[in-house]
Amino acid sequence: MKPADLLERIIHAKEYACFGAGIYGYGLYRALLLATGKRPSCFLVSSKVDNPNAIDGIDVEELAATNIGKDTLILIATPDYHHEAISKSLNTAGFHNAINITLVLYHQIMDGFWRVSGLLSDYARLDGEVCHSVPLPDIWAICNSADLELGNKGTKWPAIQTGAALSKNRLGTVFDDTGDNISSKNPWYSELTATWWIWKNTKSAWAGLFHYRRHLALPDDLGSVFTLYDAVLPVPALVYPNAGAHHRRYVGEGYWKETMAVLMDAGHLDEAKDFFSRQVFYPHNIWVLRWDVLDTFCAWLFELLFAIEERVGRWTAEPTPRYMGYLAESLTSFYFAGFETKRKIAHADELLLL
Repeated sequence: MKPADLLERIIHAKEYACFGAGIYGYGLYRALLLATGKRPSCFLVSSKVDNPNAIDGIDVEELAATNIGKDTLILIATPDYHHEAISKSLNTAGFHNAINITLVLYHQIMDGFWRVSGLLSDYARLDGEVCHSVPLPDIWAICNSADLELGNKGTKWPAIQTGAALSKNRLGTVFDDTGDNISSKNPWYSELTATWWIWKNTKSAWAGLFHYRRHLALPDDLGSVFTLYDAVLPVPALVYPNAGAHHRRYVGEGYWKETMAVLMDAGHLDEAKDFFSRQVFYPHNIWVLRWDVLDTFCAWLFELLFAIEERVGRWTAEPTPRYMGYLAESLTSFYFAGFETKRKIAHADELLLL
């Protein structure tokens, strides 16, 4: 389905609802509201646990308890790997008028939103390829001993194993416990141990980091991109009610308090407060950066993260798994959309290999 076809369905529908009250559901609602002026009847979820009661005054309702009409158009706005199960649940409940909002369609809809909303200045998006016959050099894909086998065979990027210092298994071609490394911090730093390894142990005109199943759609001639742009980042997400509340939800108040304290010590507090009152979010710690940008960004990022880690260590010896990975998403969003705004950023669609 193309975005124009979806908009036509929304315009002519008597009512519609979004299944999903997370990033996808909220972003889709805002984009469709801007494009059509229509609001969903509700946000549907399987369970209200860990979901808000309402979003922008629109009720969040459990599928089993909703009273919306059975002919309501339902937009399934969740990660693609949930679509099949949700479709079955909807059919069982008597709803047979549903559309799966695939990741590709979601990005196309959000691309239209970012271009006209005015919430992100100088927005630009690349027309990338779904896959490459030959992997682009200097881009690494994370692998980990906990990864599940991919059901389809996508692009094969050089694999860097994260947390290698903590695993007896050897995967991929490069290991983050070699050279200058922070591999032992992987339970908390997650993919950032690969970011550190690339920064400290490689050197090229540009470098990139993907997940083992989550890539960016890039043009084959990536070198030409960096004659115009400094960085390639995912198409940003729109978060509710703002970036600060979204990040606190995932990392907890204690970790967020320490983050803001470190940003204050670094002289960024006013800029950070302004940015985190907005709704822009760059997810997943995946990127392709020109080398000078990577060098400056990593020096800034890890100085802050190590300071946060030191403060957190004063009150807990067992921090929440991956908390540094979540905080890095927050800091990356702040750096490129709220702090280093002079950087020219090209945005690329995410590709999810199942």
